[in-house]
Amino acid sequence: MILNGVNLEDRLRERLVPPDRLDVFLGGFDNQAMLARTGAAPGPITYSAVLVPLVRRSEGWTMLLTQRADETPTHAGHVAFPGGRVQPEDRDVIATALREAEEETGISRALFTPVGVYDPFVTRNHFRITPVVALINPSFSVNADPREVADIFETPLSYLFDAANYRHREQHYEDETFFVRTIEHDGRNIWGVTAILIEMLLHRLFADAIMS
Repeated sequence: MILNGVNLEDRLRERLVPPDRLDVFLGGFDNQAMLARTGAAPGPITYSAVLVPLVRRSEGWTMLLTQRADETPTHAGHVAFPGGRVQPEDRDVIATALREAEEETGISRALFTPVGVYDPFVTRNHFRITPVVALINPSFSVNADPREVADIFETPLSYLFDAANYRHREQHYEDETFFVRTIEHDGRNIWGVTAILIEMLLHRLFADAIMS
């Protein structure tokens, strides 16, 4: 298993971009070039951020995920990270991710310790999503906003970080058919951008082990 013998907190701090280097790091990405790789037409970019929350349990590390409510206007019922658009009052993408996580899950932002960020991802509908990794104090309790979140759950990081558990499958969404990356666990289908961001984190932290 890829996590065996690894101090995950140390690895996160070694391989992620720390908060004090955000501006230089994020300024180095060409939005339109990233958008072009999706096959979408050029256009204005909407900046957003998600929180990638990690919990250290006695039985091992887990990742906190949400399932969106069926009534949400976009991505209803999908497994997702808490997150949303950058607002004018947000100091940076870390502030965005923490605010959105608190609003969606009811977990106080004081219980999150942001560690760093990794590469932003631009979607076909022109959203640039920056993933912010944070550790959560395991004493947290949840109080989901029912307008946005139907469920909040944890998935073992050892499962999510096992490349053997990734699949390509046909997915139908909004009258289009895609072949997407998916991770299935405990009856849940993690796919689309959420699966991509998890795999990106896996490669950011353990590329040397994966490629060896």
